[in-house]
Amino acid sequence: MIQFRPPSLSKAYDEFVSIDPVFVRPPDPPSDDAGEEDLAAYKTALDEYAAKLRTARQTGDWSGMLAPGRSLNDATKFTLLPVDSNIWRELLDRATQREGTPGRIGGAQLRALYVRLAIKAISGFETKIERTEDPTFGYVMAQAEVIDVLDKVHPSIVGELGVRVAERLRGVDPLSLKG
Repeated sequence: MIQFRPPSLSKAYDEFVSIDPVFVRPPDPPSDDAGEEDLAAYKTALDEYAAKLRTARQTGDWSGMLAPGRSLNDATKFTLLPVDSNIWRELLDRATQREGTPGRIGGAQLRALYVRLAIKAISGFETKIERTEDPTFGYVMAQAEVIDVLDKVHPSIVGELGVRVAERLRGVDPLSLKG
């Protein structure tokens, strides 16, 4: 049985990404020439999928998201640590600076930095995560290669995890309806 740490704002917690093959897929969008009835059915199915995903993240009960015949033990589990709020504010300030300002970072880099700052472990991950002080940013975080490896698995993993870390930093209660 998989050991799962529920959502937390102050301790290490576990997260999954929705694109993991053990989870059901979101509905396929209708064709460009779909009628209103098909568009309405798609919207309803997409809303139901989003509600299931939100419930799984809020409660830590992922059973409603599991694909037939799959187990949560088969999922890739990401163990994340809280990120220091002072570092978050500094990075957020750098990300909101005007284009061309020295030291400015973009949104994609910001999400990758959040992942590097938070990631502690990944189940079944062959690359060892080494949390050391990064020479470019001066913060203790996972090595940049972790992001490269995750991007090679699927380019949306880092973005999804980065958004989840950012939500925690913004104070979104992991058990609220805002998640």
